[in-house]
Amino acid sequence: MIFTHSCNQPTIQLPNSALSGVNLIPGSDYKGYSMYEARIDAAQTVPLTSPEDKACVHYYYFITGSGKCEREGGKEGYDVGPDHVVALSSNITHTLKVSAEGAMRVLVVYYPDVTVAYKSLELVKSLSDLVGTERDISFGNGNSRRFTVKKDGFPLTITNTRVMASTSSKQEYKNQIEAAYYIAGTMTYHWQDGDGGWTGEQTKVDKKNGTNYFMNMHDKHEMVASDNDCFCICVFNPALTGNEIHNYGKDGFSSY
Repeated sequence: MIFTHSCNQPTIQLPNSALSGVNLIPGSDYKGYSMYEARIDAAQTVPLTSPEDKACVHYYYFITGSGKCEREGGKEGYDVGPDHVVALSSNITHTLKVSAEGAMRVLVVYYPDVTVAYKSLELVKSLSDLVGTERDISFGNGNSRRFTVKKDGFPLTITNTRVMASTSSKQEYKNQIEAAYYIAGTMTYHWQDGDGGWTGEQTKVDKKNGTNYFMNMHDKHEMVASDNDCFCICVFNPALTGNEIHNYGKDGFSSY
């Protein structure tokens, strides 16, 4: 398990050099994907594109702020705001213009695609498109709203996950590597350290920052929520089929 508080991270240039922000999963920690939070100033215009030096499928989860995106080739644009997701293959670029009313926080994920196996993929969805549909999965102690799943053709699953207040969830992902970036609520994770003992870390979440828990070793972990609902953005590699649920009624740690 690796945890990262964004408030403790220095501002850097992202692999797409038009963006700056903080690194939540360094490439030295995991080769499957890298993850950042971009901070984009009001009224700024930036390309949503694959990094210049490596072809990547690129994902954007808009946390705060609002703006408008333009597609290539003069196609119809679209508005983005909190809890919108844009996912694009490496050969597609959109252009984002941030509203003059305020800056944006955007979670950015890059999945390496050196052989350009993923082509002409484009997905734009909002959380409201998912709530109450087959992609809104009750997993026992909350809801996993799945923006991308395996049938969409993308290599990763991106979710908005609500964890109910005052719940405790024991989990272990045996088939996926998961990151959970908390953007609201107070959550404490407990996991085993290298010596077999248990350790823990509480989120540091405010209007400008969040906390990421990265289960890079398929870590068994327990999530303990405070007396308010908690919300996180989850990234699963490889993608979920879409109907996975947890079973907390059995002994031990629930897994997919």
